Amino acid sequence: MKKTLILIALLSVGFQATVKAQDQDQQAIIANATTKFFVLSSQEKWLEAKPFVQQAYELGVTIYADSDPKFGQIAYHYGAVQVALREASSLLPLTQAKDNFQQNLGNDSLQLIPVLGDLALAHILSGNFEQAESHLERAIELASDEYGENSTMVANLSSRAGREFSEAGNYTLAEELQDQAYEIYQGVLGSTSPTTGQVAYQLSETFRLKQNIYGQVTFLKKTVESFDQPTKAETEFERSVHTKLVEAYQALDKPKRATKHVLALATSSEYKDKLEPTLLVKANATYSSRGERTELEGFVLLKFDVDSNGMVRNIDLLELEGDRKLVRLAIDALEGYRYIPIVRNDKVEGSKGLETKIVFKWSA
Repeated sequence: MKKTLILIALLSVGFQATVKAQDQDQQAIIANATTKFFVLSSQEKWLEAKPFVQQAYELGVTIYADSDPKFGQIAYHYGAVQVALREASSLLPLTQAKDNFQQNLGNDSLQLIPVLGDLALAHILSGNFEQAESHLERAIELASDEYGENSTMVANLSSRAGREFSEAGNYTLAEELQDQAYEIYQGVLGSTSPTTGQVAYQLSETFRLKQNIYGQVTFLKKTVESFDQPTKAETEFERSVHTKLVEAYQALDKPKRATKHVLALATSSEYKDKLEPTLLVKANATYSSRGERTELEGFVLLKFDVDSNGMVRNIDLLELEGDRKLVRLAIDALEGYRYIPIVRNDKVEGSKGLETKIVFKWSA
């Protein structure tokens, strides 16, 4: 009997030693994976960082208790990466992190702010708007109490959530949050700050999705004001903003207001070597038959010029196939086109003798 007990004891000690060694090996793997994750995440290489933090999380689930502070940190980092990659599955690790932080640090810990902020985004991605609002409100409350209602911390929380609410189609709440962030950044950083400009651009996108062109134009203009050189368009983002302003002004039938943005594009390095003007806005040819079903098909070949402001001039008919009514429709459409003119010797110039074929095909 004694020998049996001694043998069982020895086996138990051996087993514990093996488990402990395995535990240490897994902790070393977690530490190594976490180090690699931090390097990549500091560069915002989220896709590359995810496998490492996922490995740490999956191992952490097996060796740490849910209440272990180490597990809380790993769960948060994993959830944050998933949010950055717009993955709704981030809900689980972020909920685990929130519960862990509250248990170990208390409900009023400032370390809860980023956790609650990301958890709100995870709920938006999952379509749980009420839960998202609840977590966001708590995060903003904690940030306001510690840093002030008009702090950049509050603005950051609002702008991130606003962008996600806009993407999810909740434009009312998105506009409210983005406007709050814009006002804070404008007051703290000024209207010419790139950060202020980015939030202005987010607001312009929300108005675009709401099909409110006037609101879109208002905040696109504020975005341009934040550029180092508002009359230039050297970066891809700057070109995108100027392009959207041209499109919006053309849609509002205010082509003259679009001119300075057309010229900003024309004088950028992206377009300076073009031999022909670049089509920027193409109007659709439409036909109104006062409620009657009219099927007109064919094509119209037109000759035209583009002036130094990118506007279409001197339209002439070259060829027609189909009903004569198509000519008027084609001309009306071509007059709504807007081009980026060519630049020669640093001077914007018009172009003559261009041609375009406008095809009409009936689709029921």
